[in-house]
Amino acid sequence: MSGTPPAYAGSGRGTTTRSMGVSIGLMVCRLLLAALFGYAAFLKLQNPQAFAFSVKAFDILPEHLALLATFAIPWTEIFISICLVLGLWTRAAALLLSVLLIIFIAGIVSVLERHLSVKCGCFGNAAKGICGETLGWCNVIQNTVLLAMSLALAFAGHGRLGLDRQTT
Repeated sequence: MSGTPPAYAGSGRGTTTRSMGVSIGLMVCRLLLAALFGYAAFLKLQNPQAFAFSVKAFDILPEHLALLATFAIPWTEIFISICLVLGLWTRAAALLLSVLLIIFIAGIVSVLERHLSVKCGCFGNAAKGICGETLGWCNVIQNTVLLAMSLALAFAGHGRLGLDRQTT
């Protein structure tokens, strides 16, 4: 016997109520992030022109990189969403999402510091109800909360019911 309590041994045997709650919490984070970013990707692909205008309005990237971002971001979000729904490569997908969110946060802060008026192109008309149409500190807070969730997954793993789950 190693002296490690069963709840922290990682074997799945003797799981306590607390560790089961954490595991379910991770699964909820995984599915919520997958739904949010899958929906965001769908909206961006439905109207790539509007998303391209939004990316260009940040006035950070040169024209050719803004065009690349317009196409790369939604497909990356779809890939991440599929991985999170399935619980497959969860930590890698969550880490990639965390990198995207850090870039988004930095971009928003840059826009705010330069006093630009930029409409958020992330969630289409649904974004208006949460933080308003124009980017503001609410968007930074929103993305920071999403970043905390994705970092939790990146460090802790998939939670329950994922393809990453190892049987022992």
